[in-house]
Amino acid sequence: MIWLLPVKSIATRRFATGLIILAIASSFALLIAVEKLRVAARTSFLSTISGTDLIIGPRGGGVELLLQTVFYSGQPQGLLSMNVVELLRQRPEVAWAEPISLGDAHRGFPVVGTDKGFLDHYAYRDGRKLVLAHGKTNGDLFDATLGSEVAARLGYDVGAKIVIGHGTGQTSFLTHDDKPFRIAGILQPTGTPIDQAVLISLQAIEALHRDWQGGARPTDATGISTGGARAGRPDQQRVTAVMVGLRSKFHALSLMRAINEWPDEPLTAIMPGVVMQELIGLTRPFEAALRLVSLCVVAVALAGMAAAILASLESRRKEMAILRAVGASPFHIGGLMLAEAVFLATSGAAAGMLAVYATLWAGRSHVDRLFGLSIGTVSPSPDDLLWIIAAALSGALAGLIPAMRAYRLSVADGLAAPA
Repeated sequence: MIWLLPVKSIATRRFATGLIILAIASSFALLIAVEKLRVAARTSFLSTISGTDLIIGPRGGGVELLLQTVFYSGQPQGLLSMNVVELLRQRPEVAWAEPISLGDAHRGFPVVGTDKGFLDHYAYRDGRKLVLAHGKTNGDLFDATLGSEVAARLGYDVGAKIVIGHGTGQTSFLTHDDKPFRIAGILQPTGTPIDQAVLISLQAIEALHRDWQGGARPTDATGISTGGARAGRPDQQRVTAVMVGLRSKFHALSLMRAINEWPDEPLTAIMPGVVMQELIGLTRPFEAALRLVSLCVVAVALAGMAAAILASLESRRKEMAILRAVGASPFHIGGLMLAEAVFLATSGAAAGMLAVYATLWAGRSHVDRLFGLSIGTVSPSPDDLLWIIAAALSGALAGLIPAMRAYRLSVADGLAAPA
């Protein structure tokens, strides 16, 4: 019956005990939420692009090529000829090859020139495809498809007119205002950089720049009208990069070697998953810092619990003396304090874990849609048991000082304490 004393003792101090459990639950919830969101962020980052086995661009660094073609960050390293794309499509190991052309922007959002097959082959997060929320895909030469964030932030709807700016800056001093585009469709949110892109055709990219000479906008005499551009339907001669899907991933290394040794022009081929792992490695110090902050919060909560138990000893000295007088040994009294600390820490950790799981289960679809974080299946894992064990051990450690203090209290100390 002596081991029922911790439960009864806690029950008589429900309010103070509830506050301690709430503090511990909040700290453990923060720790577990940071861990779950860290894993979700890593998973979502690695699945930004899915099903693309190789990305091929001009000779340069692999990280730079990935940032430009997948995250639309930085300036293009150069151009490669469409002849490369045609030769790649003829190779038996290549299932598809879709070129992209970068270098322009609309109010700071990147403009991506693509083939019609880009929307069919581009995938993200375990093979999800790009889906239109409104409108249709590009039909006219000067039709554009917007990512969801572009449309939301700029207040655009299907049918609105937009002007492409020359260059990738936030503010463009040179614009293609002589050839405005009509918004034909708006994509559903993906949580990837596609949400911030304006998709147009490769022929439209060529039509925009065909009458530009040396980076200077055309005059009224040299400019080509939209009607003339539609009639000409020029083919794009050079592109920024090519995204390639293979019939079998076993061909990836051999094709990479062939691309890197391409005889006609200097090229670089990368596997996006491998390069993304390199980028993930750069964020490990920041992940460690987040974990450290969370652990510090837990340590502060446990220290507060130990202080609360120590403070309660003064008001419980008579209680301890009575227990000693009826036969409880110093070991039992110290064990009572230790058991209370373990119970409080374990209960707090379990409550915090349940709160995190309930929140993630209820809000994972909203988190996915708003922030592009794939929470995945929300269910307990073996790691959760380790967290509970760690909480119990931490509680025992935090309760060690109050237990030793209670162990040393004598019967005379307690009976001499004021009522």
